[in-house]
Amino acid sequence: MFTFLKDGRAYSGDGSKYEDYYCYGQPVLTAADGTVVLVNNTFADNVPGHVEEIMPTGNSGTSSAAHVEYRLQNASGLPLPEMVPAQFID
Repeated sequence: MFTFLKDGRAYSGDGSKYEDYYCYGQPVLTAADGTVVLVNNTFADNVPGHVEEIMPTGNSGTSSAAHVEYRLQNASGLPLPEMVPAQFID
């Protein structure tokens, strides 16, 4: 999970509005070539400070801040794929 921090904080003000978060509205760039196998954009953004009740373990989930989830896996679909370690340099 990645989030945008400034001075160790994910947001300015009290963090009660989407726009308070430094990452809100920013472009998302890829770390490397790959294939997107699933995008779920059917749920509204969580209200900052409130836990998702419909799908608490996925989508926006129980995160305390806006973020991008990044993972590498060896396959798509079922059976469930294995996660592959990712290494970042610089």
